[in-house]
Amino acid sequence: MIKPVILEKFDSGINCVECNKVTVHKMQKIDEHGDGEFIGYYGECDVCGNVSDFNEEDFLWLEFHTI
Repeated sequence: MIKPVILEKFDSGINCVECNKVTVHKMQKIDEHGDGEFIGYYGECDVCGNVSDFNEEDFLWLEFHTI
């Protein structure tokens, strides 16, 4: 099995569902097959290690509500 390739890392501004920390939660665009095709987002909390799946709507909601 091919290891997913991280295309981009960025701070999400979304709270971790486990420990509720926000500043250390990084979101990552992932490329499952290593061919440069974006397939989705996931986040891994640097505090507790929880991994969560997200989609683009999560970020659109965040942008709209932080203006």
